[in-house]
Amino acid sequence: MTRSENEVDQIVFRWDSENLTGSTGFGPVAWSGPRDEAENLFRTSGPLLRASGEETRPALIRLQRRAEVMLIRRLPLLDADGGTSVLCHALVGSPELLEPATCLGLHAWTWEGADVDAARVRGRLPVVPEEVLVPATGRGQGELDRTLAYATEELTGAVAELLRHPDERFTVLDAPGDTACPVLWGLHSMFGTLTDRRWTFATHDTVELPALRYVFVGRWSGAASRNTDRRRVDPRERSGDRAEEVAARLVRHHLRGIAEGEGGEYAVGSALHAASAARSGPLLETATRALDTLDGRAGAVAPPEPPVRKPVARRWGWTSGGRPAGEQPGSAAEESRGTTRPGPAERPDLWFRADSPPSRDRADGPPQDRSDAPSRDRADGPPQDRSDALSRNRTDPLPKDRSDPAPGEPWSSGGGAAPGRADPLRPEERAQEPSYTPDLPPRPPGPADRPVSVPVPRATPTGEPSARTSEARSDGPAPVQSPPRPEPVPPQAPPHPGPDPYPRPVLPLVAPEWTGPVAGGVRAWPRARGRERDAETGLVHKLPMVRTVDEARELVERGGSRELLDALRRPQAYVVLTLLLRETARRLPSWDHPLRRELCEVALGQDFWAVAPPGGEADPSDPSEEQRAANAAELHRWAVRPLLGGGDAPVGTVAALLSRLRTSPAPSARETFWLIVDGERPGLPEAVWATLLREAYGVPRATARPGGPGPRPSGDPDDPGSGYTRRFLRRAGMVIGGLVVAILLVAVREWFV
Repeated sequence: MTRSENEVDQIVFRWDSENLTGSTGFGPVAWSGPRDEAENLFRTSGPLLRASGEETRPALIRLQRRAEVMLIRRLPLLDADGGTSVLCHALVGSPELLEPATCLGLHAWTWEGADVDAARVRGRLPVVPEEVLVPATGRGQGELDRTLAYATEELTGAVAELLRHPDERFTVLDAPGDTACPVLWGLHSMFGTLTDRRWTFATHDTVELPALRYVFVGRWSGAASRNTDRRRVDPRERSGDRAEEVAARLVRHHLRGIAEGEGGEYAVGSALHAASAARSGPLLETATRALDTLDGRAGAVAPPEPPVRKPVARRWGWTSGGRPAGEQPGSAAEESRGTTRPGPAERPDLWFRADSPPSRDRADGPPQDRSDAPSRDRADGPPQDRSDALSRNRTDPLPKDRSDPAPGEPWSSGGGAAPGRADPLRPEERAQEPSYTPDLPPRPPGPADRPVSVPVPRATPTGEPSARTSEARSDGPAPVQSPPRPEPVPPQAPPHPGPDPYPRPVLPLVAPEWTGPVAGGVRAWPRARGRERDAETGLVHKLPMVRTVDEARELVERGGSRELLDALRRPQAYVVLTLLLRETARRLPSWDHPLRRELCEVALGQDFWAVAPPGGEADPSDPSEEQRAANAAELHRWAVRPLLGGGDAPVGTVAALLSRLRTSPAPSARETFWLIVDGERPGLPEAVWATLLREAYGVPRATARPGGPGPRPSGDPDDPGSGYTRRFLRRAGMVIGGLVVAILLVAVREWFV
């Protein structure tokens, strides 16, 4: 059909005694392209458009022929004679635009304009632009992610069968009639880039045609015809073989990645792709190698088999089920990837705007008020116990020569002191320990600190001694006087660390301008991995000659996706750079994985544009230091962090860049570092993150910045302000408390038994 590269045509097929093709019966009655093309599609796809058999369910069908894809929504309909017929509303476009992930995201058929009265419409229909499909795709994919956990059994069976026979066509039993889309979504999310077969499917059909790779049927007898070229699968049946074991592990990793976010939903697909690229072989062997990578990555980040683990906040709403018990709608942990978020075509600024950060005082458990224990000691215990109680309850900072434990992992309880910690029982080490409680009032001196009053011997006057003296002398020998006790040496003030040569600059907090897909506390954007626009408009050569911002914006919006990346590699005025990155963020949901990785490499190569280039003072659009830092940190969040979470980003390059930003003489670079690492772990492995923590929090923090957030919640004054550190301490306390309760319960049980 004749259409532009970013548009799709729509056609309506139904039974009509006066359809516009000049024939009677079932056929095309309305279309947006040429009529002869609609008739040609009807002739080639008629068997799939006309559902036959005893049962007719709503179905989503994807067909592909040469360079054209037709996505069909088929519904049962009562015709004029009272008989059962079908109504088909189809979208026709390029394979890059109507790719499988996009088609599955449109399963609810909620895109703007889909509510046309297909039962009565005739004649011309408007074309459907890509911008209309993107928000509906994101909402639909979010719904599929939310419902995927309810189809775990069916998905595991389908994955196992694909591992056994990767080149076959499958007819899958779907008796409930509601698992086809989630199963297809899970299969494509994990294996979409590994197979060369076309992802054609029908979520329900009564005819097993060779043109469809996956066909879902409600029952075997009477609903599906025998077809020896297809493999029939009941995904609920179990054989207990190796393929089934590997499939179950892959599905568990995939569901965990969806729940954790931050690119975790790409982890299985990326691991399978990397294993396939490293060595060719059977799909089952590729999946086994990918599992080794996934198991190692999961073991390095999460503690092994925690007894009780609260589900991580999801990126999207839980409107279709899957909400953990106890959570209420509208909580800060939710992110409206679902039906409430407007799309780029409606409000691009809202679609890509970052959500407000979660409250600092929210955690997995009630915060531990570490000031309670010292206050009870002061109230109940004797004065000499106050210093010991304070020493026992004070939380030491992270040692410089010890890496952080994983979240939820308790500190090692070995017999010796932890490396780098001073033994509180050894005064020579305690005297050298720096003070970390500058805000606590000095304790009153106890008996051990007060000077001991020693009687000073007075000179005895010459003459007759008193009767008491003589009497004492006559009773026995005179007592030997003990030598006077020396005055206690006052404790010396602990040495303070020297000033940090690269302190955090005192800059106000500002909102970023380079907003991207919203993360909502965990990573995510709609996974509409759409086509790459290869338009060539000469953007790179025309941008240096523009005179106005509007002219530059028009060029950027018309440019191809790869032209945007090429322009980002070149020196640009900051206002032009902002236009390029905003357009990049707008298109990002439709970019495939190679383009996203290329964007990550460009951002890292430019150091997030956190430092003004030489001669930048001559640029009238050059922003303030705080604005440049906020933009750079936000760019890391949506261009680099998702790939780090999915294990497909250069970790060493990111770590080196963060270290370089921290020690940069430019205030904007140092502020960028703190904005990236001060809240959540920036997607780095545990060892790299621990090294950055030692570099960052081993130095004094700067004073509070003007215009920053309000006072922190009451807690330990020693806390350097890291949300990650606070959460770790709280979780460690909860784990230790749980272990103590478990030990007590076992002891009580043994006592009574």
